[in-house]
This record gives sequence, structure tokens and C-alpha cells, in this order.
Amino acid sequence: MRKPPSGSPSVLHLADYGGAYAGNFVASLRSLVEPCRALGLRVVLGFSDIARGRPFLDDLRAQRIAVHLLPRGAALLDRARNVSRIAHSENAAVLHTHFYRWDVAASLAAAGSLCPPRVVWHLHSPFPPARRIGARVKDAVKALVLGPRARVAAVSEAILREVIGSGFPSRRASYIPNGVDLVHATAARAGRVETRRDLGVPEDAQMLLAFGWEPLRKGIDLALDAFAALAARGEGKIVLVVVGTDELQAFLGARFGRAFPSWLRFLRPREDVADLYAAADALLSASRLEGFPYALGEALANGLPVVVSDIPGCEWAREIAGTRYFRSGDAAELAEAIGEVVRWTPRRRAVFGGAGRALAETRLSLGTWAARVTGLYQHALADGAG
Repeated sequence: MRKPPSGSPSVLHLADYGGAYAGNFVASLRSLVEPCRALGLRVVLGFSDIARGRPFLDDLRAQRIAVHLLPRGAALLDRARNVSRIAHSENAAVLHTHFYRWDVAASLAAAGSLCPPRVVWHLHSPFPPARRIGARVKDAVKALVLGPRARVAAVSEAILREVIGSGFPSRRASYIPNGVDLVHATAARAGRVETRRDLGVPEDAQMLLAFGWEPLRKGIDLALDAFAALAARGEGKIVLVVVGTDELQAFLGARFGRAFPSWLRFLRPREDVADLYAAADALLSASRLEGFPYALGEALANGLPVVVSDIPGCEWAREIAGTRYFRSGDAAELAEAIGEVVRWTPRRRAVFGGAGRALAETRLSLGTWAARVTGLYQHALADGAG
């Protein structure tokens, strides 16, 4: 027989996350601590063991936030038992999952409890466009069988439509756009001149910043094609800085070998991302598939123009004049969009930048996000269906 739980009720987050840095995601979880406390709930975090050794775990524990690691590769029933064990020990009233891996395990753990915690599935990514039949059936069964006892938070309206279309009850699904750590995203340390000097970017060049963790999904091939076309027709001094890990470096190496073109810089991820925004003149987001890109919100918070692919997940920024959309997958149209943005006057940039900052501050702050999430908890806890 298990010991009875101790302590006040909690919200147990279960996240398949192991990023090198805390980033906006972990900052978002931290932002829930005080609003949850006002509801009489503690925040407890459970990460897949891919996060083992990450510095942000020590930072969270130093802030007296309980953190657990769970074996990612365990069989489903074992994952459910691990979730059940932690949920019991932490007196979990809500199980809040992120990035799909723990959705079913959390629902099974809740179903096997004498006093079932409420379950929230937080959907951060859209379904792949070419899913196999088995995956479609699996998602439909998940929505129809487990959905009536869970709630969904979707980071984009497109994802919300997808999950409802797969059979999830619409009355239990909510659209909650991501929150951005605006302070961290705008608090440059090195600043424009020093960062550009370190990157080898001339001060009189237009620098576009892009993030390419998964190069093909993020459209880095399109960005490279567009910049090559611009360089071939002598489109001024423009430099593309791409940020990514080994996967991106290998992708660039396969295309260029060791001799990168003069307009390209590769950079590994860094915690001080605000320095990169301070050094940049625009953000380039050429993704083929997105949930809700944090980088888009960060760029707007920094007053940067954005060149962005016309895909679901990015449509929320369309009302901002400083966003220049191009047809997804069309490198020629992307090149035209880049050429247009780099020719914008400083006055025009300032007007657009102010509009972007205003949107970020009013709609994308961590405080706004936390209020939406805790509002969802209140509905879930008041819901007798579980």
C-alpha cells in the first residue's frame, strides 16, 4: 500500500523536453508558480530523462520547484505507472502534459486513480501533413476514448481545428497561444556592435536571423536558395545568420562543404538570444510546419520586421504591418520578400517595430499566458467529468 500524499494539491507538468537552455518553454512553466499558488496549487515538473544534466534543472530546484525525471523509453504501461507514482506522491490535482509523449500515460494514470486528477494535453505541434493510416487511427482512438476525460490546450487555431477534426470534443478544447519571456528576449548584454563583430557581420550590412533546429522543416534550404539568388543579382550587402545544432551544421556542410558563401554565418544556440535580435535587422522564418514559433514573438518584441512563410501556426501575426509573408515552399517569392524588407526605410521600420512590440506586450507576455492556463485549470477542476 502506498503512503498517503503529503503537501497541498499540485499541478504536475509532464514534458518531453530536453533543450540545451531553459528557453521560453521552461520560463512559461516558472511563470505559473505564483498564479497557481493563488489557486492553492503547487507547480511540480516532470521531464523526460533526455533533460538529465541540463543546467535549468538545477535552477528550478534552487527556486524550490519540485522536479522529477521519467524514463522516456519505457513501455507505455510503465510510463503510466511512473506518472501514477509521482502524481500520488505529489498529491496531483491536475496532470498537464506537453509534446505528446506523456498524453496517453497521464490519462491512463488518472483513470487508475481512486481520486482522478484532471488531465490537460498541451498540443505544441501540428500533425505531420503525410501521416500514415495507423497514426491517423491511433490519434482518432486517443481523441474518442481518452478525449472525453481530458482537456486540450492548442498553441494555434490550426492545431485546435486539427484536434477537433480528429474527434476530440470541441467543448473541451481551447486555443492558448504561447507566452514569450519578453524580458529575456529583449535584455541584450553584448549589444549590436559587439555581437556583429563576433559574427563577422559588417555594420553596413543587412543581417537576417533564422533558427534551423530541423533544417528542412524550418525551411533552411529555401532560405539558402533565396539568398543565393539575391547574391547572384547583386542585392546589396545582406548576411544570413542561421542558428542550430549538429543537424544544421551537417546540412550546411552537405551543401557547401567547408567553404560557406560570404553571406552565410552558422551559429550554435546561445542563452543570450537577445544579443542576436539586437544585432539583426529582420527575422526570417521559412518554416514548412509550425505550431506557434517562439522566435516570431521574440522578434516582434524586439521591434524587428519578420519575413515569414504563409502557413498555419503563423497566421496570428498577419495583422502586424511589419510581417511580410511569402508563399510556403517558394524560394523565389521568399527572395522577393527579403529584397523588399531590406529596402524599407528606417522610418518605416520604426513604425512597424512599435506595432510589433505592442502586440507582443499585450498578447504574448508570460503573465497573459499564465492567466489563460490557470483559467483552464479552474474550468478543469470544476468539471465533474474529470
